[in-house]
Amino acid sequence: ECFNRVVKKQFGINVTTLYALDTPNTENVIKIAAFENHTHEWELPKRARWIGREALDNLPLVGPLIRSVLETWFAEFTESNTVEPLMPWSKIGWFDEAATWMTNQLHRLGITAHSSVEQVKSFYTGGTLRVNTDVGYIYFKAVPHAFIREMEITQMLAQWFPARIPVMLAADSERRWMLLRDIGGIDLS
Repeated sequence: ECFNRVVKKQFGINVTTLYALDTPNTENVIKIAAFENHTHEWELPKRARWIGREALDNLPLVGPLIRSVLETWFAEFTESNTVEPLMPWSKIGWFDEAATWMTNQLHRLGITAHSSVEQVKSFYTGGTLRVNTDVGYIYFKAVPHAFIREMEITQMLAQWFPARIPVMLAADSERRWMLLRDIGGIDLS
């Protein structure tokens, strides 16, 4: 994700995007993102501070839109631990769990990783990760419940059109996770 690279460049930390949105405003576009920090030894810059929900009432912000987004995020973050999220990849800890599953599947298949697992996309239609290996890029895709049949359709299409559909190397149907081989071509991310 572009956001991940920007945060790495500006702050020197590795993050994954939990979710991001571009909000059209009358004057410009406001970009808002929530991240999970994977550089645990990182410290806040001297002029920065963490805030909680209780600080929002007294926090001067750009406008009501940002305040609304932050209030929603705090509510979802604190209350959603009891509810199955529509986008599981937007939960803290999901990336580590998915990356571990991906690494374990590669090991089981005898495929050697040459890079760490990186996030490619985090969007309402799915969460996508990838890793460079000795057989090329391997992709991981998680799909929302609304796309529950995507795994079956992908397997079926791969049988019918093997040169045009990625080969599914592993799957976890309960979590709707797929491990797919890169088919080459133009990178559309």
